[in-house]
Amino acid sequence: MTSLPVLGAAMPLDTLETHRDWLIADQRDLELQDFITAEVLNGDWQPLVARARALLDGYTGRLGIHGPFWGLTLDNPDPEIRAIVTKRMEQGLAVCEALGATQMVIHSPYTTWDYNNLDMLPNARQKLLDNVHATLDPGIRTPAARLPAPLKAPRSRSPSTPATRITRMAPPGRRRSTTTSTARATYCTTSTCRTRTVTPTGTGPSARAR
Repeated sequence: MTSLPVLGAAMPLDTLETHRDWLIADQRDLELQDFITAEVLNGDWQPLVARARALLDGYTGRLGIHGPFWGLTLDNPDPEIRAIVTKRMEQGLAVCEALGATQMVIHSPYTTWDYNNLDMLPNARQKLLDNVHATLDPGIRTPAARLPAPLKAPRSRSPSTPATRITRMAPPGRRRSTTTSTARATYCTTSTCRTRTVTPTGTGPSARAR
């Protein structure tokens, strides 16, 4: 038996059809990438979920999705735009619940611009955190949305940037996990992490990077 880690994969359903046997043979971690656009999330995504569940028959690995991110910033200062971002996050969580996924990847609000400019503006760091909380708190605190959402590794590389210190807060009995491109975290900003537990209705837990 090899001691090397078994890598997981991120792919859309069309690719999963090709690599299904390879994935299931070692029960690799899987991130599905079909649920990131407004067109999908505002439409009837149930057929995609049904297709995924059929393809994953026999799969017991850890399952997650990549959440919506095109044009969406978690720290948007405009409350009307922020409401749309919150809606997309909650739509992604609904997909996760239908799939039985236990993780959703979302992108860090921290950018290279923040790295170079955030400390130039009074209270800018706190304002960014407050905006992120305003965006994500409704989904985090809603009983129907019970899923930890990992944050994508930040684009800035400053060790002082709070998002660089994100670690996954694993529920009891669940292993921690990281990948090279994704911080497997629950919703975290600076030292604050919020964790929710899912009772999957589908295939099993998600996103181990082995």
